[in-house]
Amino acid sequence: MVRQIEPFRQKYTEPKKHEKRGVWWLGLAMVVTTMAIASIHHEPELSAPVTAEVNEQSLTQSGTAQFSADNPEPDRSSQETDQIRPMSFQQGKIEPAPPTDAQTDIAIDATDAAYWKKVSVKRGDSLAAILYREQILEQDINDIILLKSKALRNLYPRQVIHLRVSQDKRLLEAKTDLSLTETLHVFREAGVYQLNHQTVELETRIAYASGEIKHSLFLSGQKAGLGDALIMEMAEIFAWDIDFALDIRDGDRFTVAYEEKYRYGEKVGNGIIVAAEFVNGGTVHRSIAHRDQSGTVRYYTPEGDSMRRAFLKTPVKFSRISSRFTGKRYHPVLKRWRAHQGVDYSAPTGTPIRATAQGKIIFKGRKGGYGNTIIVKHGGSYSTLYAHMSRFAGGMRSGKTVEQGQVIGYVGKTGLATGPHLHYEFRVRDVHRNPLTFKFPKAESIPAEHKTVFLQQAQFWTEQLEIAANKTQVAGNL
Repeated sequence: MVRQIEPFRQKYTEPKKHEKRGVWWLGLAMVVTTMAIASIHHEPELSAPVTAEVNEQSLTQSGTAQFSADNPEPDRSSQETDQIRPMSFQQGKIEPAPPTDAQTDIAIDATDAAYWKKVSVKRGDSLAAILYREQILEQDINDIILLKSKALRNLYPRQVIHLRVSQDKRLLEAKTDLSLTETLHVFREAGVYQLNHQTVELETRIAYASGEIKHSLFLSGQKAGLGDALIMEMAEIFAWDIDFALDIRDGDRFTVAYEEKYRYGEKVGNGIIVAAEFVNGGTVHRSIAHRDQSGTVRYYTPEGDSMRRAFLKTPVKFSRISSRFTGKRYHPVLKRWRAHQGVDYSAPTGTPIRATAQGKIIFKGRKGGYGNTIIVKHGGSYSTLYAHMSRFAGGMRSGKTVEQGQVIGYVGKTGLATGPHLHYEFRVRDVHRNPLTFKFPKAESIPAEHKTVFLQQAQFWTEQLEIAANKTQVAGNL
């Protein structure tokens, strides 16, 4: 047994000659490999050192560096520093912070490397839900809830909140806009959260728009750069002198000076019209705004007379007159000739109907062929009637006082009517008068104590309107 095992042990414990040579070559290869690796880590001596220059302009949005062919290797330390650069919140905008100690190779506490994050409120969100989603420490969330701030409870979808969070998920501060002019700031002071409402002053700039009516006031106004709200405001200013459903014609011109509101250099909306001119059929109408001490804005002619009249010229905005005041008209329902002692304004069902002057409702209800009707008494001599309404506005009742321009009902075709329209009557001492031709009394002029200053302002704005109009006409002729 021993003799049979011994050759077996000899075969596997003693390598052959060619195997010994293989081991020698393997050892030599390992030595060469070790020397090669060592040479990689050994920095060769050069006449001029090769450096990788990194500046702010060579950083991409991802935080990596761009290098020239002469400097192919990135500086890893500077790359890591730029990736953890914190953000600072200034004037409602997120902007890069100044270099930190970490960027100058000085070690800083990780809790100081805070960052700003912008979050958007989702439907059904609460502030607590947002903070949990951002993994804010639960103790901080509870402390925020204890503030019992109404503004923090009443969040709305797409509201933007800026959170400043430390590396260990502590909420350091938060900011959100409550309106264009108010910002809510939450911050920690002595370990306790505080609330601060900050007022934002909007910058006001004056802009001008001028144009010529071609086919449509709205299309011409939009072409001149006016939004629908400003076009409507312009129509309201001149509503006592111009019937925009009847009097507008091609070739009429308008010029408007209006406020633009800016927040931190970005336009956020429009303000009031400060001056306007409308040339209707060759007649020039001008209006200048005056803001009193309470902030109320009223419009006057350049001479100081009020633009308002006792009555609006039309109770329905931008409608079409389908039947005028006349002593004899063929009634489309009764099929006979009779006097038409009012004006019919054709408009889609549901179009708002406005009271043409302040007054008291003396009738509201169904009235024979008039259908749904409201009658308003204005002082001792005047009254107006509004008929064929589809429905009344909420809160309308006999004895209620309504303001000029207030919506009292909606266009319909109740009673003897073949289509949706408003039948409007104007009466003086219970006698029907034509509202399209009646000379309405003017409202009060500008108060005497403000007139001198107003006249100076009116002269300035009149000149500015003329300059703006001339520029537009010259540009149109080029």
